[in-house]
Amino acid sequence: MAMQSYFAIQGQNKYQHGLMGCLAWSAQQIKLDPTPIKILKTRAGEPNATVIAEVTPESIRFITGGRTISTRALRDDKKA
Repeated sequence: MAMQSYFAIQGQNKYQHGLMGCLAWSAQQIKLDPTPIKILKTRAGEPNATVIAEVTPESIRFITGGRTISTRALRDDKKA
């Protein structure tokens, strides 16, 4: 089984941790700024990360078949 990484992205703010860590960070961050937060999942060696959830002030919505974002853009502090 390949190792998985998770990212939480809100505008220019990015956080990388496990899924529960990203959800906990998102719960705190959404209180400060109501801009929706995307949760992305990637595996080691894969060129893209997939959006798996969106956190808003009202709820957490899990997404199947979400859009993909380059992992290079996530790690190089480029706009995702």
